[in-house]
Amino acid sequence: MKKHSVLVIALIAILLIGSCGTLFAINIYSSSGYNQKEGTEGKFLERYDEFQQITWIQHQFYDTESSVPLRLYIGERKGMKWLRGVFRYHGGDWIFYDKVILIDSKGNRLSWNVESYDKQNDVSHWGGYVTETYDFLLSDTDASTLYNILEDETVKLRMVGDYYRDYKLEPERITALKEILEYYFK
Repeated sequence: MKKHSVLVIALIAILLIGSCGTLFAINIYSSSGYNQKEGTEGKFLERYDEFQQITWIQHQFYDTESSVPLRLYIGERKGMKWLRGVFRYHGGDWIFYDKVILIDSKGNRLSWNVESYDKQNDVSHWGGYVTETYDFLLSDTDASTLYNILEDETVKLRMVGDYYRDYKLEPERITALKEILEYYFK
């Protein structure tokens, strides 16, 4: 019995230590550490990474790390800038998505293939939720096509894998995505 109690205590200690590491880890997708970007009328936030010497810019709409299913952000360094996107699924069951399709009401579409080794998967310690995140570089061609799709009032996104999940992008998200694209292209 005493041996069993020691094993249970050791297991609890291991779980608590592992959870603390997760609690204090910095999430690069959260808005913590971001400040209002000057000259953007409060639309954009920026954060400077002194180690990489990169300024990261995101729309203020993404003020939490739970941005599902799509967000865009910009990296800037020494006068150069690039556009990145993040697809994020958060739910009770895995979908193991390996493809993401974006369509508008006219049938225009843009799709991305997602390799499993490029995706970050996580299981929450509390509540049993899973998160699948894919952070990717957008070409200027894909960014232009994306902007054209976002010109439509109805934009849908599907994450496809072993299972699938559909989203209809709300008008506020569409506006934020268009504004970050406009900022990127100016």
